[in-house]
Formats: sequence, structure tokens, C-alpha cells
Amino acid sequence: MIPVTPVRPLPARPAPLPGESLTSLLRRAAQAMEYRGARQILDLLAITETVRFDPDCLVPGPETECLAVLLRRDATHLAAMTVHSVAQSLVLSSPVSAPVAICDRTTIARYFVKGAHPVCPACLAQDQEPYERLWWRFQPIPVCLSHGCLLLRQCPRCGRPLRRDRAAVDRCACGAAIGEASPSFLSDDLVSHLRCLASWLAGESPIPKLSAAGCFEWANHLVWAMAKTQGWLEALSEDWRIPTGTPPQILRWAGAADILTHWPERFYDFLKALQEARGRGRHSTGTTVCFGQLPIVAARLERLGYTAPADALRNYLLERFTAGQLSVRIAVFRGKNLRELLVRRPWVAHTEAARLLGMRHAAIADLVRRGVLEGQVQPAGSCGRLVGVVSRDSLQRLMDDLNDSLDCRQAAKRLGIFHKTTWQFAQAGLLERAVRTAEGWRIPRRSLDDFLKWFRQQPAVTSVGKEWLSFRQAVRHLGSSGMTVLQLLQDIREGIIQAGWDGRHQNLHGVVVHRKDLGKAMDCARTAYLAQKGYSLSEIGRVLLPERPMTFRGIRRLVRAGLLSAKRKGHHWLIKPEEVERFQREYCLSAEACRILGITASTLVHWRAAGKLKPVYGRGARISGSFSLFRRSEIIGLLPPKEPLDKEAKWKV
Repeated sequence: MIPVTPVRPLPARPAPLPGESLTSLLRRAAQAMEYRGARQILDLLAITETVRFDPDCLVPGPETECLAVLLRRDATHLAAMTVHSVAQSLVLSSPVSAPVAICDRTTIARYFVKGAHPVCPACLAQDQEPYERLWWRFQPIPVCLSHGCLLLRQCPRCGRPLRRDRAAVDRCACGAAIGEASPSFLSDDLVSHLRCLASWLAGESPIPKLSAAGCFEWANHLVWAMAKTQGWLEALSEDWRIPTGTPPQILRWAGAADILTHWPERFYDFLKALQEARGRGRHSTGTTVCFGQLPIVAARLERLGYTAPADALRNYLLERFTAGQLSVRIAVFRGKNLRELLVRRPWVAHTEAARLLGMRHAAIADLVRRGVLEGQVQPAGSCGRLVGVVSRDSLQRLMDDLNDSLDCRQAAKRLGIFHKTTWQFAQAGLLERAVRTAEGWRIPRRSLDDFLKWFRQQPAVTSVGKEWLSFRQAVRHLGSSGMTVLQLLQDIREGIIQAGWDGRHQNLHGVVVHRKDLGKAMDCARTAYLAQKGYSLSEIGRVLLPERPMTFRGIRRLVRAGLLSAKRKGHHWLIKPEEVERFQREYCLSAEACRILGITASTLVHWRAAGKLKPVYGRGARISGSFSLFRRSEIIGLLPPKEPLDKEAKWKV
């Protein structure tokens, strides 16, 4: 035991005030003794030559006994003025172990401010004798709960931190009165959630299976995780009307208190936001990326005897986690009894679903998108990988459908069409639950029945004539329009083409199509087909110059002259619709040139003979042909310029 030099009580010994810290009591005692500061009182302890410690963190022992003699106070009373008075609410320990009496260095560094000592200007202004409260140093609550304002950590005049060794608590070293500073008030909702943290310090826990120390431990990691969920914090700021400029750490601690107060529903909402806000990277999958150290901390609390966080996190992972696969490597699933939970999980990894269905992993994402399977599959990082889960019930329903399914040839016989068309139906999604497996497309019988049932519900049509066409006749009319049977049925289902049903047939041959609607749909399909494919040299003659159709040889002369651009595709030359628009925009015929200039055809002949106008194609040009082609820009250049009308003449008119 370290020997302690006997000390005598001080003549001036102020009485402790409610909630006062030991540092404040020593400062007031030094002022009463007219000492230079509290440092001179600490030197009286004389345990060693240099005594360097924070009075608020003073551990019960010889120093406390000496200080109790100096101030003529009970040592237990002085210990209640230090951070060790809440050691049982902050230091994590097993519920069956002895109560903790001292805060270790890690706990003090985590929960208490070091360096600058915050103060409340409103409290200092109303105190008859200003003093410093111990809980102003509690880091999770940098707010005065009595006035609902932010604590000051810096001097409002000089901006220097408010140090512990200043002479007066309400005065800065520069002489500024801290109590005269205007306080920054917060919203009532935010202060009410911070008061929950103060109740935890008193030993009250909002979760039955978690101690107050466990609540602070869990809330501390929630604060760290909340820094990654910007959307969650913005929603809290909007709901609680947080003033602009409020430190984000206050909002995070208040959000953590809100989560533990409304446990576990609010916790599940936060985990959903945390899962959606995971970082982007090469390997953005798994619980570590989504939830960080939360599973590890929950497992550590469970080993100590606090099972609430681990149970809630396990329930979320088993029921709602979709951003990765679950295995025994996750901390909350380590154990023989816990491994069985993974087997009974209502979700299956998309890789396992692909194996059971006998298809590629990427095909599961398409089935989820189509609604055939329930689940979620998403990209995993920037390497092209996929990650996701599929509902076990939807997977079982699909497997039952595939057990009673047909291939494309069998389905084509039932529909009354070619098997290639059936393959197109399945690929386009008309057959809702059709699946492409390693053995080819499998089409459930239920999908075929639903597909035909829709057409059988159309109005009955018994006679086929001028107004209606049978399915066979409609297919034959498609011809060179580029319209396929697939597009025909899609237009019927979308209501573009009116259709009926002939009950004498049981397959698609019973479909009856309206003739006029089919013609309009074929014209639209032909336009889209030509826009995508392009015009051949034989087709372009009717479109290029509608006033003067051209032959195949005339079009070829324009291509050779460089006036019209064509691209070779196989054995054919194709001209895009954009090239047709450019040609019509740049060139015009003789008749259109006369309309633009406002002259007759004979005048145009005289202008050409005089050299005033020269065609780029046709008679008189280098290329021989049966008509004349002019540049539109040259025609417009021959128009006389418009003279501006005089203002005076305008008024006279």
C-alpha cells in the first residue's frame, strides 16, 4: 500500500451542490481559499511529487481518502461526484457477476469528454453561485436537459476550448462571461429522446433482456452504423424538426435511443435502411458489408447473457435479409442449435434455387423480375456477380408446375402453331411461368390453359367475311409487313386489334381478327420494320420522291453519283430512313423548284440555259436521266431578299 502523508482539513470548505462534479467543487474550494486554482489543492495530497489526474475520474482509494479529509466530506459522497458513480450503468458485465464499481479507461474515453469541459450558458446565468454539473461531460448527451439547449465547448468570444483549469466556471481565460452567451435550443422531440439516455444512466433499461450497460454498448455501435445511412438521418431530421447546424452526433444518439425505445420494430426498419445503403465496391455482399460489426457485437452480448440484440438480428436475417447468403460463419449463427435455423429459413439462395431448377444462376434474376419467383436478386459489386434470395414457397410452386409441363413441340401441338412460334411466345413472356432449363423450355400446362382462356373469353364470332378474318387468314395477310404471329397476338392482348372467338375450335385457330384493325397494325409494323431494317433499292423508289417514283436503275445511279448513301448487308444494299429524310431535305424536283421560286416551267428552262441555275442530276447535268434534280439551298438562294418596311410607311398604310 502506498503511504499517504497526513493532511489537515482546509479552513474554507464549500458544500457540494446538486449534480456538481468534483472538479467544480475543487474549483470553488480554491476560490474560497484564494488559491491560484484547484491545482494547488491537488498538490496537498502529496502522494507523489507530481500528481496528474482528472478529479472527475478519481478512483476510490488513498487519493479519495486524503481529499475527503481536506474537504471534511465522506469519501463515498466524493465518489458519487465522479464518473464512477454510473459504472454499473456503463461498464458491460455479466448479469450473474458482482456489480461494477469503477469505470475503466476505455469506458471513460468512450463516454466522457476529455479536454474541454462543456457548460450550459442558461444554467450559469440562473445559478446564484455558478458551478459545473458532472453530466455536462457525458458525451452522448451534449445538451442541457433542463433547458433543451446545446452545451458550449468553446468561448463565444475568443473561440478557445473551455479548459478544466480556468479560474471561474462562468468566465473564460479571455474574461468573457459565458453565462451571457445566447443558447441554441433544440426541438422537443430530440430532447425527449436524449432524456431516455439519462434514464439509462439511472439503471432503467427499455429492453427487458438487456441491462443499461448493454443498452449503451449496443447503442454505441448503432451510432457508428447510423453514419452510413444518410437517408435515415435525413428522415429523422425532418420528423423531429432538427435545426440546421445541429451536430450529427446528437442526432445519431437520439436515433439510437429511439430504436431501443421502440424495440424491435424500429430496429427492423433501421436494418432495412442499412441494408439498402451498403457501400459500393468490388465485393459489396454479405452481412459484414451491410451491418458491419453489429452481428459480432450481438453475439458477444449473447455470450454474456443478453440475448435481445442477437435474437432480433437473427429474426431479421432469416426473414428479410436479401443482400447475401447466410452461413455458420456469421457470428449470430455459431452453435449447433443455431445452425438448424438456417436449414428452416423461408428463403433460399439464388444459387441453390438455380441448382434445384437445373438452370443458370443469371436466369433466376429474370424469373424474379417476371414474378415467377418471389425474392430479390441484385448485382454484387463491380465484378458482374449476382447475389440474392428466393422464397422457398414460390420455388416449390414452380417446381410443382415444372413436373407437369410440356416442351415447345408438345405445347405447339396444343396451341395449333409451329414450335418455333411457341419458343418465341415463351421467350417474350406471353406464357407466364415458362422456364428455360438445361433441357430447353418447359411450359406448365397451367400457363397454356391461362393463355387460351384469355382468348376464349372474347366475344363470340361465328361468321368470317369482309369484316372478320380467321386466324389462318390473318397470318397469311401478314406477308412482307414484318409483323409476326407473336406481335399479332400481343396487339390483340393489348387491345390494339379487335378480336373475337370462334367456338368451333379449341386452340388458337378459334381466334378471329378484325380486318380494318389488322390493316392499321400491319402499316405500323411495316413502318417500324423498315425503320429498323432499312429500304432496299427496289423499295426505295416509291418512298424517296413520292411525286416521281423511280426505277431500280435510277436509284442505283443516285448511289453511284454519291447523292444517296447506301450500306451493303450481305448481297443487298439497304438505305436507312434517316438517309431518305436527308435526301428529301437537301434536294427537290423541278416542279417543287418552280413553286418555291414562283415561276413557270419555261422560265426555269431559260434560267438553266442562261447558266443561272444548274441541276445536280438530270437533263443538262453530267448524269443522264429522265428528270432534273436541284439543290434546295441553291433554289432558296435565288429568292429576292425581303426589304424591311419603313416605320413611317407602315403607319401611313
